[in-house]
Amino acid sequence: MVKIKNTLKSALMPAAAFGTLLFATNCKDKTPVVSKDDLLAGDWKVTEVNGQSYETQAYANYITLWKFAKTGDFNYCYENTQYSAYNGCYAAKWKWTDVDKTKINIDFAPIKATIDLSVNVLDGDNLAGTATTNYDYYGYVYTDTKAMKFRKIK
Repeated sequence: MVKIKNTLKSALMPAAAFGTLLFATNCKDKTPVVSKDDLLAGDWKVTEVNGQSYETQAYANYITLWKFAKTGDFNYCYENTQYSAYNGCYAAKWKWTDVDKTKINIDFAPIKATIDLSVNVLDGDNLAGTATTNYDYYGYVYTDTKAMKFRKIK
């Protein structure tokens, strides 16, 4: 009887250890996968343009927000902190233009204006990249490229 108990015990111990290890491995906290759409959705405050703080440039009295919705809606909003008559928003549509989701096209149709944003950083709090604005004003095409940084505010 003693020999059977020891044999049974030695056979069950590795199985019990394996079961405990398997259970412990499956109980670890798993970080949820967050899509780039989820990271991008929300309101982003412009904090830096071409390496300079946005507040110290010519736009010192403005707060500028880029608002991305998961539905593809976009709003470019600006608020003058001194004169409320200079507040406004422009509505547009945005979409990823590449498979890796590093390039965004923002189309302000029906006016002939677009912004192409190449995303370098996108996390829960920060967005950074190079924005190229294209604007057709009665046949005169204006193109401007700026390095931009944003901070998520909601």
